Amino acid sequence: MITSDQPYVEEKHTEEQHTEHLEETQREHQEESGSDISIDGRDAEFFIQPITIVVIVKHIEHDIPVTVHYKSKKDDLGVHVLPLGQGYSFKLRPNLVETTLFFCSFTWTGQHQIYWFNNFDDKRDAGKSTTYRWFIHEYSMCLQDPKNPGKDICYNYGDKEPSIV
Repeated sequence: MITSDQPYVEEKHTEEQHTEHLEETQREHQEESGSDISIDGRDAEFFIQPITIVVIVKHIEHDIPVTVHYKSKKDDLGVHVLPLGQGYSFKLRPNLVETTLFFCSFTWTGQHQIYWFNNFDDKRDAGKSTTYRWFIHEYSMCLQDPKNPGKDICYNYGDKEPSIV
């Protein structure tokens, strides 16, 4: 798994910069995977899942920090505090059997509850995109729809079924 502790600041990245970052990540992946390994006469790279980027940005209107803690079954990415409009991003490589799951807990000042959310669930997200941009709202977690950039797919906390906004 590849992770990054660098904060992702939504307002400071233009679409062009974001595209350049993704192209650079793809070039790095190609350089890393340039091996002579083959399985049954096929290149091993065929079996490697693409690097996936997960971004989470605080969009709660109140000027209070959100505390988030990212984990998977095997990895703990730590606790991070997100000011308004800022977020955190990390990279992962889904496994071949599509069981990769990264989740986070989060809370903010004035809340007496900890919310949990699966930010990357291979069963739900496999093959839809290589970049998942999530927004924390006061009552829901919303994914910028990879196929419809003007739409968000929102999950109210505690709901399993999304709504399109």
